[in-house]
Amino acid sequence: MLILQGGVKVLFIGSINTDMRSIVSEMSTKWAGIPIYVGCSGNFTVERILVKKGITNIYSNDVSLYSCAIGNYLAGKDMRIEVVDERFAWLNKYLAT
Repeated sequence: MLILQGGVKVLFIGSINTDMRSIVSEMSTKWAGIPIYVGCSGNFTVERILVKKGITNIYSNDVSLYSCAIGNYLAGKDMRIEVVDERFAWLNKYLAT
């Protein structure tokens, strides 16, 4: 998704503003006891908010894989991704291009 920022198209903004942090903090009271999945974290802001609220059943990942994939795509380069942990090898079929 392209987002216009000051008339310039940018692909990714890696932070959430104060209002969004407040919403996450307020809503987190309703998420106790359920697993929380956060995709493409940068500063792990959401995760830090949730842990402060006592929520620890959190699954997340770093945004660097996303950034690398977009960068390689825009540069016209191939990028090979492979799951090496045998427990999750079944995911490799979804990584084929």
